[in-house]
Amino acid sequence: MATATLTKPAAKGGSFLLESPQPSDVFTPADLTDDQKLIGQTAEEFVVKEVLPLLKDLENKKPGLMPELVKKGGEVGLMGGGVPEEYGGAGLDKIATTVLTEKLSIYGGFA
Repeated sequence: MATATLTKPAAKGGSFLLESPQPSDVFTPADLTDDQKLIGQTAEEFVVKEVLPLLKDLENKKPGLMPELVKKGGEVGLMGGGVPEEYGGAGLDKIATTVLTEKLSIYGGFA
């Protein structure tokens, strides 16, 4: 699932230290595309419904649990976000991959 990449001029070198950024230059969640928001929502729902209820078992390192959760996450498209599609990944752009990682890290041990 490739997502559209937002194009804004990037700061060159250390220029961000010397120049005053304009408010429009700052990326905010309001700049996310619908696809990027959906990826984040899917990841957050997965962690809340599938991972957090098993927190105690995860902390106790219940055998086989983490591989089972990783497999479930893969089935809903949450693994390999930044890996190009031609290599079996989702081919997400950097912003979508960051959103995905942020939402999966709700429980740090699963990120």
